[in-house]
Amino acid sequence: MRAGRLLSDLARGEQKHVAPPPRRVARVLQRLQNGNEMGRYFRQMIKGMSAALEQAHLAASLDEVPIGAVVMCGDEVIAAAHNETVARQNPTYHAEFLVIERALEALDTDRLTDCTLYVTIEPCAQCAGAIVLAKVKTLVFGAYDEKAGMCGSVGDIVRHPRLNHRVDVQSGVEAEACGELSGNPA
Repeated sequence: MRAGRLLSDLARGEQKHVAPPPRRVARVLQRLQNGNEMGRYFRQMIKGMSAALEQAHLAASLDEVPIGAVVMCGDEVIAAAHNETVARQNPTYHAEFLVIERALEALDTDRLTDCTLYVTIEPCAQCAGAIVLAKVKTLVFGAYDEKAGMCGSVGDIVRHPRLNHRVDVQSGVEAEACGELSGNPA
């Protein structure tokens, strides 16, 4: 409580109390800044997963497997996709594969090193391989896929130590909603 009062007094230019040593003020300010960073990180994660869930609902309305994905750079959605295996009669047109292709085109690049991919279910072997090849920085997925998931369930391609790129992975975001939609309960 005292540190908070000191900080607010300092912010207003009022120094009614004896100021703590500068290192202590710096630590308190760093903790406050880290809290803001974490808040922004979680808001961004919810925004990304909400957009992926919207894509999954769209896929379900089109009688596709209800999986959705988005690629974000910072707070901006760069690309969005859902499974199109039925409509395009191609078993490789998964949401992750399509969103990577669209993001690469939108950014006019061949790597997604500063981007985060959000997907409603744990990627399969094909999609995990595409994520590594595109050098996606961070993967955030909702529900685990115990039958085909290659980001921790059946295997772990995205963090394999012998590959030239390893992806930061955050799992379980909106897991219940993602699992219910895809038929893989959390």
